[in-house]
Parts: sequence; structure tokens; C-alpha cells
Amino acid sequence: MSHHFLRHSVLAMSLLGFLHAAPAGATTLTFDIAGVANFSLMDQNYGDRVTAANMGIYGYGLGAEGATGNVLTSYTFTNFQANTGDLINTAADFENVPSTIRFDADPGFLVHLLGFDLATGSTLTLNGFSVSDGVNLLYSSGLLNVPGATHLSFSGLTLSAPTLILSLDNGRPNGAPAVAALDNILLSQSTVRPVPEPGTLALVGVGLIGFVAARRRRRAVARRA
Repeated sequence: MSHHFLRHSVLAMSLLGFLHAAPAGATTLTFDIAGVANFSLMDQNYGDRVTAANMGIYGYGLGAEGATGNVLTSYTFTNFQANTGDLINTAADFENVPSTIRFDADPGFLVHLLGFDLATGSTLTLNGFSVSDGVNLLYSSGLLNVPGATHLSFSGLTLSAPTLILSLDNGRPNGAPAVAALDNILLSQSTVRPVPEPGTLALVGVGLIGFVAARRRRRAVARRA
């Protein structure tokens, strides 16, 4: 193998490898908090840097992919509620104003919101929920008709940013407030995919061209031999 072929091959492969993001981890916020009383103020530490299914008084669901050790969580939901509809252990609120859960990833990471469950405990229409990155609106549900006995599940979401804010407007179209709660919030994280500079892309192109040219020279030499 020629030195030129080896040099171009290594250059091309290393630069292409630079473009790949690292695997994601997954965490489910189940709001399992040992010893907490019903209607207690929401624990602001729950959901921070999850690395195991059991972390002191906090319990989580973990997928096979891993955890979310590079994500911090904060709440304007006011209460922990043991039961809302058919959900057990929830982040709940009773005010006629939007309640939020904010997820902040460490520098170099993205947080991904994949799904969650919502319940009210009675049949009613809510104003809905939205997700933003703190600046841009990424998703808005519109009005939600929530059955009283069972919860609504929102799965298959693929919302990603360094910061995500899940906002639940638990008011009703008639202006009256409602009890509304979230549970089983599925999160993941990943490393930020680097965006190559134009010079880097040019190097990738040079490496690939050199790789192809070297292969052609080797084939030509082999045919003459």
C-alpha cells in the first residue's frame, strides 16, 4: 500500500468520523420520590443529572440506551401529586397560568424530549401544551380534550435543543382553572454534532479525491503487471 494511499485514507476516515454524533441516553421521569407527602412543593432536584434508576430518594425509569447525566431539570409546577386520574406520582398544578418544566443540557450536549403522559382527573378541555428552546416555539398542541378516567399519551416526539421548555397551559377555554399533571416524561441526550468549517469540508473532499485517485493508480499498476 502506498504512503499516499494510506495518508489520504486516514485523513478521509478521521474527518468523516468527526461528523458522527455520540449515542444517546434515555431517562423516564416517573416522579417517584420516597417519603414525599401528597401536595408537597415540587422537588427542584428531581431529574438532575440522572445516572441510575435509584439515586437516593429519587427513582427513575432507564432505557437500554443509558441515562441523562448531562441534563438539569427545573420546575414551575407547584406540587407533587400522588394520583392524578390514572397516573401515580405526578408533577401537578392548579393555577390558571402555564406551568413549565425546563431541561438544560451541559455545553456540548443536546437534550431530546421524546414523550410524556398528561392527566386531569376529570373530563375537560385544556388550552394545551407547547415546547420551546427558550427563544423559538418548537411545538404547540392546541386545545386538548382530556378524558377523566384515563390519561393522554404523547409519544414519538423528537424535539431537540440545548434547552427545552415544556409548558402546560392548564387553563380552560372558558377561563376556569383545572388540575393538570404530567408523568413519565421520556428524555434523552446526545453530544452536539460538530458543524464543519468550510476548510474542514474542503479537507474531506481532498481526502476522498486522493483516496479514489490512489485506488485507480493501484488498479492501473495491477493491470500493467
